Amino acid sequence: ENPFQTVALVNLGSLYARAGRLEEAGRLWERALNTNPAIEEAVLNLAQIRSPAEARNLLRRYLEFNPGSKAAQSRFDILFAK
Repeated sequence: ENPFQTVALVNLGSLYARAGRLEEAGRLWERALNTNPAIEEAVLNLAQIRSPAEARNLLRRYLEFNPGSKAAQSRFDILFAK
C-alpha cells in the first residue's frame, strides 16, 4: 500500500514472477523503479521479462545512472554482445 516501500515491491514482484505472474511482477518492479531508480534488482528482473529492445533501454538507463554496476554491465554484455 505504501509506494515508498520499494523493497516490498521488488520482493512481491519476485514472488509473482516465480508463480508465473510476469505481467504483475513487471508492474511492481516498474513501480519500485519509479520511486527509486537505483534499485538494481528491479532493473535486472525487469530486463529478464521485457523484450530485447526494452531490456536494452532499461539496462542502458541504469548504467548511465550507476556505471559501476558489474551485474547490470554483465547482463547487458550477455544480452547484447556482438
